[in-house]
Amino acid sequence: MKKVFIGVLAALMLVAFTACDNTTPTYKVPISMTAQASKADYLVGETLAAEDITATVYYSDGSSQAFTGVELGVADKTIVAGVNNASVEFGLGNAAVTAPSGSSKSNNVTAVVSVMGYSVDSAVLADLPTTAVWDSEENKATADLSSVSVTVSYNNGTTRVMTEDEFSLSFDMTSIGAGDKGVPAVELKLFGTSDISGKVKLPADYEITVSEGADGNFDDTRTPITYEIVLTDEAGNPVEAGKTYYFGQKISYAINKVDADGDDEPAAKDTDYVFVGTAPVTEGSVTLGADNLKAPVTYTVAFLGSANTMSFTIPQAEDYIASIDRIVPKTSGGPSPNTTASAAQYDFYAKMASDPDAAEAVIVTTGFSAQIIDSKVPAQPATGEQPIEYTPKFEVKFGMLIDGVYSSNGNSNNGQPITAQAYTIQPVSSN
Repeated sequence: MKKVFIGVLAALMLVAFTACDNTTPTYKVPISMTAQASKADYLVGETLAAEDITATVYYSDGSSQAFTGVELGVADKTIVAGVNNASVEFGLGNAAVTAPSGSSKSNNVTAVVSVMGYSVDSAVLADLPTTAVWDSEENKATADLSSVSVTVSYNNGTTRVMTEDEFSLSFDMTSIGAGDKGVPAVELKLFGTSDISGKVKLPADYEITVSEGADGNFDDTRTPITYEIVLTDEAGNPVEAGKTYYFGQKISYAINKVDADGDDEPAAKDTDYVFVGTAPVTEGSVTLGADNLKAPVTYTVAFLGSANTMSFTIPQAEDYIASIDRIVPKTSGGPSPNTTASAAQYDFYAKMASDPDAAEAVIVTTGFSAQIIDSKVPAQPATGEQPIEYTPKFEVKFGMLIDGVYSSNGNSNNGQPITAQAYTIQPVSSN
C-alpha cells in the first residue's frame, strides 16, 4: 500500500512540473512607426540623407525604440521641386536591426517622411554695412556682416527670412580701390552647400567704402574693375552701326573685365555676369537668321553683386540670293528672234538665304548682277524649216554684297556662266 501511494505521488509531481514547462513565452510585436527629417524644407539639389532621418517603433506592450535612418537602411535622396517622400521600414526587411530582447519582428511597420523641395527665385540683402576696413594681416578688406539679413523668395511665391545658421555670406572687395566706394562681389550659400550668389539682389544705390586700417598699412595697388563688351564679325573686325550683315553670318561677342591699367581678361558667365531675360542660343556668338532673328536684338547683361547692367545689340539680318535656280524668257517683253537680247528680258528664279529649302524659287530683280553671253538671238526659221532650240548663257554674280563684292560663302558662282532654260524658236507661220 505504501509503495502505491509513493508511486501516485511521484506521478502527480511529474504532471505538475510538466504543466509548468508548457507555458507559452510572451512577445511584444511592432505595431506602428513614426519618422521625420531634421528639417521640413530643402532646396532643389540638396540631399535628404539617411542620417537626417529619425524613426520610432512602437510595440504591443507599450514600449518604443528609436532608430536612425542609417540603422534602417534608408537610401539618400536628391531633392527635386515639390513634395519628396522617403519610405522607412522596420521588420523582416531590415534583418540587420536588432530588436529588444523578447520582441518579435514578425510584423513589418512602415512610415513615410515628406519634405518640400524649393528653388530660389531671388535673395534680398538688407541691413548692409557701408564701410569695410583693410586688414594688413589678411591682406584684404573685411566688413562686419553680422547684422545682414537674408530674405529668400522661393519659386512657390513664398518668402522666408533665413536664420543665421542657414546661410553663409561673404564680400569680395578686391575690385574697390584704396579709399574708394564700390559694389562688392557677393557670395551667398544656403544650408552650407547651395550657392545662390547669382540670385542676390542688392539695393540699387548700395555702395561700400573701403577705408584704411588702424595700422595705416593699406594696399593701394589694387585697381577698380570695369567691364566692356566687344562685338566682332567673322573676319574679326568690329561690328559697325549701319553696316549690312547677312543671314548666316556670325557675330561674336566678348564680355571682358578691365582694370585701371587697361588690361582685360574674359569675364565668366554665372560668376561675373548673367543675362537678364533672353540670352543668346550659343555662348559667345549669334548667327544671323537663326531662330528667326530677322530684326535687331538687344541683350542685357547684369553683373553679379552689382546693380549695374550693360546692353549690346546684334544687327538685323539682311536677306540675299543663295542660288539661281533657273532663267527663263519673260512671258511679256521677252527677247525676240534676230535681236540683241539683254538680261532684263529674262526672269531669274532664285532661292533666298532666309529660306534655302523653299519648295519653289522666287523671281528676284535685285541683289545680283547678270550679263548675257552671246546676246544675239537667232533669226526665226522660215516657213517649212525646222524649229531652232536656243539656250542662252549668262554671267551672273550674286550673294552677300560686302565692300562692293558679291560673296555668299561658296554658294555663288560669282561670274561663272549659268545656262538658262532652253526654249524653242518656231518657224514663221505659213498663215
